[in-house]
Amino acid sequence: MRCCCPRDSGFLALLLAAAAGCSLHTSGIGGEDAEATGDEGEEVAGEVGADADADADAGADADPDVDAGEDVDAGEDVDAGEDVDAGEDVGEDVDVDADEDAGEDTDEDVGADTDTDAADVVECLGPGDCDDSVACTVDRCDETTYTCRHDPDHAACSDGDACNGVEVCEPFSGCRPGTPPDCDDGVACTVDRCDPGTGVCLSTPNHARCDDGAFCNGAELCEPGVGCVPGPAPTCDDGRTCSVDSCDPTAAGGAGACVHLGPDADGDTYRDSDCYGDDCNDGDPAIHPGAVELCDGVDQNCSGYPDDVPGTCASCTPRVHAGHVYQFCNSPDEWTDARDRCGGVSGYYLVTVNDAVENTFLAGAAATVRTGDWWIGYNDRADERTWVWVHPPSSYTNWASEEPNNSGTYPGEDCANLNQARGTGGQWNDARCSDTYPFICEHD
Repeated sequence: MRCCCPRDSGFLALLLAAAAGCSLHTSGIGGEDAEATGDEGEEVAGEVGADADADADAGADADPDVDAGEDVDAGEDVDAGEDVDAGEDVGEDVDVDADEDAGEDTDEDVGADTDTDAADVVECLGPGDCDDSVACTVDRCDETTYTCRHDPDHAACSDGDACNGVEVCEPFSGCRPGTPPDCDDGVACTVDRCDPGTGVCLSTPNHARCDDGAFCNGAELCEPGVGCVPGPAPTCDDGRTCSVDSCDPTAAGGAGACVHLGPDADGDTYRDSDCYGDDCNDGDPAIHPGAVELCDGVDQNCSGYPDDVPGTCASCTPRVHAGHVYQFCNSPDEWTDARDRCGGVSGYYLVTVNDAVENTFLAGAAATVRTGDWWIGYNDRADERTWVWVHPPSSYTNWASEEPNNSGTYPGEDCANLNQARGTGGQWNDARCSDTYPFICEHD
């Protein structure tokens, strides 16, 4: 680089030349003053130039907007004739070539700093330059700094189920699962769950978890926040004045149940059948379920029919039909004796036939005992040809052909019998009342 100092440039020119790193020449500078101060000037200029060069570099780094290559106006124009240091006269304004050198230094320094900063900056022109391949981040180019930004969008990670925690987006790694809420309320009898829509914990009482299996201490309840609590005792009142109501913990196989006991007035350990019992006569200790039947027209064993156990009435076979008990007594007797034997037992009478159905039943049942004729309660003993029943009356008849015919000698045929083998089966015939036949007794 060629440096020159214009003639009559003065002290300012010396400073600029020193700043540009140029040596000073006195060519064009006249007088002894210049020569006398030449050495001293060179020393001063060297020091000032070094400082000026350092300041120029610092200025270039600090303010990049300053173009170091521009001509620097060193100040006001210095008129020729001014004394510079030793009284040198400086002529016209100095066009300092050192400025160019200083500019070259400044350009090099600024360029070096700029290159260093650019290496650390990710430049971008639009969003497409900033894709970080993370689905949950919003990638964009900052239009102010032209640098990439990657903002997490937590909503993009949400799976819509608030019960598995709130998902979050982490830059560079993506979606991360959240922490599920702890819905355990610490109460064993509640069913705890999380509402997927709201993420709110819900605890629903399950009373069945509190059930101890015992009925008589009440139905246990599950109270939220507390747990199982005793329930109210069951009400066992049946509203009937005849019964004694209570809760028996041993009933129902040990589970417990309401028990309603009727009275046992006769003390036979069987409760009255009219009040939760099965004793058909709570006033007689001999009458109860399982009691021995007697041939007395009374239902001792509470079966619903008297004397219905075979062998109860001697020589008689019991049969039940349409709510009535019939005794087929296979001990032949005259009609009047048969009538009296039936009537001698409470509630019995020599049978009355009310309809064809009953007549068919009688003929069939009699045939299982013996064949032949059986006395029935029909007769015209009081008034010939006026037939009547012993008890109760009936208009039904089933005479065989040409019967009754009242054949034979006095006293005639005034009593009717049934023969299961005659005619169509079970038809009737009139016979002498003194004849002996088996008979059928009926009990209402």
